[in-house]
Amino acid sequence: MNGQEIQLIAIPRAHTDGDTMVYFPGLDIIMTGDFYRSVQYPNIDRNNGGSLPGMIEGLGTVIGRAGPNTKVIPGHGPIVGRDAVVAHRDVVLVVRDRVATLIRQGRSEDEVVAANVIGDLKVQEPGTTGVRFVRQAYAELKAGR
Repeated sequence: MNGQEIQLIAIPRAHTDGDTMVYFPGLDIIMTGDFYRSVQYPNIDRNNGGSLPGMIEGLGTVIGRAGPNTKVIPGHGPIVGRDAVVAHRDVVLVVRDRVATLIRQGRSEDEVVAANVIGDLKVQEPGTTGVRFVRQAYAELKAGR
């Protein structure tokens, strides 16, 4: 496009089963679409093929392609760099591990939400997206047991 190479990279089963990352290698830009949000917790749309492992893998794909000066254009929020995507992926891993621990202890979904497993995590504009993500992680992890 306009003399620039564009790569479309499938990100299976992250936000949905149809996520695509757009990579502009000559410009050092990655456009993620909705599977990455720089200001909120992820939204895993399980009804449309999204999954927690797919989200983690998709974020890993961005991290693997991004260099120190890459501009990452998220589906929601301001443009960020690679370090912000790493921090976001790390938050996802922490939530996954905390929710899994509480499931192993026999906690219900409402008990996991009440445990405030995200209370100490630094996410801009978490609003209701944090509770939604905890519920999504719970549903997926509980189903996998």
